Amino acid sequence: YPSDSADDKQLEEAKNRILEWKKNLAKFDATAFGKSVATGEFYAAHGYAENVYGELDEAEYGNFDFFIPKDAMMYIDSMAIVKNSPNKENAYKFLEFLYRPENFIKVYEQFKAPSVIKGIEEKSKIKSLVNRAQVVENAKLPGALSDEAKEKQDKIWNEIKLAN
Repeated sequence: YPSDSADDKQLEEAKNRILEWKKNLAKFDATAFGKSVATGEFYAAHGYAENVYGELDEAEYGNFDFFIPKDAMMYIDSMAIVKNSPNKENAYKFLEFLYRPENFIKVYEQFKAPSVIKGIEEKSKIKSLVNRAQVVENAKLPGALSDEAKEKQDKIWNEIKLAN
């Protein structure tokens, strides 16, 4: 189903599927799973490659495989400036500084994920952990949630987290 769905039937089916899976899942976690994979506690995880590879020595990279399944949700980390922020002009200056290629290369080299800024990967000696072609071929950007969809999806997510 589309990620921006507000359709009650689709959302209920998705919730039930996740609840079926839940008994086989160790936890819902956005970052700490990397340590668990690196130490062998977990053999599989769904999450950001850099969370696993960040826990490994480079010599161990070949023991792990990161892949993007067909129809996976693509993520693009983004920045936001609060509409009424008191120093908005400084926030814009910071973002302009951060996204200059000579500065953003440091972000790329830390996380080793494909860069949205052209030329970064070619200028670095560090190879991306994520295959850009696989991202383009298999992943799709999520749609924006309507207020109705957000409310329904938040409710279902809370039900999933609280279910035994």
